Amino acid sequence: MCSSMASHFKTLSGKLLSAPLMACLNIKEEKRIHKRRRRNGEATISLYEYHILGNFHMGNKYIKHGVDQSKYEASDYCMKSMHTALKEAWVIADTTTEWNKNWESVFFRAYDNVDKACEGETDAGSTALVVLLSSCQIVAANCGDSRAVLCRGSHTIPLTEDHKPDKEDEEERIVKSGGCVLSDEWGTPRVNGVLAMSRAIGDKKLKPAVSAVPELTFTTRSEDDECLIIATDGLWDVMSTKSVGNFACQLLQRERHVARLNKSPPQYVAECLHEEARVRSSTDNFCVIVVDLKSTTTC
Repeated sequence: MCSSMASHFKTLSGKLLSAPLMACLNIKEEKRIHKRRRRNGEATISLYEYHILGNFHMGNKYIKHGVDQSKYEASDYCMKSMHTALKEAWVIADTTTEWNKNWESVFFRAYDNVDKACEGETDAGSTALVVLLSSCQIVAANCGDSRAVLCRGSHTIPLTEDHKPDKEDEEERIVKSGGCVLSDEWGTPRVNGVLAMSRAIGDKKLKPAVSAVPELTFTTRSEDDECLIIATDGLWDVMSTKSVGNFACQLLQRERHVARLNKSPPQYVAECLHEEARVRSSTDNFCVIVVDLKSTTTC
């Protein structure tokens, strides 16, 4: 186990980091947001937050869903409270257990606390994808249908699985909880005929069929790691994991040797992926984040 895995959470000045400060800490993230009204009437919005917690860099992605297009309480609540919930869960964690089990416990507790608090604020829901990055590990915790992938050499490695109602194990869990999976007029499977994802923060009217328990993956970092790509389902609806990885990795490798005014390599790659999804006529919202794992920027 590397030493950073055992580090306690500490926020830097207790505030979110600004983009220039992020660059000084050897991490770059870029986002591109495109919002459309979905044909089923769902409102969607993409939000991204970034924090430094001890030796971990934490990126959170939240996608709000629900029929009330004027309010975004669920995603807003996740954005403002998830990093704090993780910090609090870590403080009381049993550090005598194996580190991966410890992290699972921390994430389960944090997601559960945020979910319960969110239910007290709104009927709406939000996906929640958190990626923790240390010098030796990448931990991804997913609840919903956003996706994180790692580009390593010539390979694209999925770090998450989409939580869709027709996924065999998800449908089995939904049915056992008393819910059901029904398809809408476009053939999209939905929990109780309502929600097109099987896990989310909030959505209290669909509990317990909709779960707020995240699924975690642990990936040891390698010198061959090129970048992380975190994106909403609007990108993955029109591009495969492999095609996105190849597109981003090849472009990023080229852009590292190109000087663009006021535009970093990961920013340019994120913009190109965003444009590619638009050109391919994605009918859902799409937000793309690219993290350059070979960044040499220093303070």
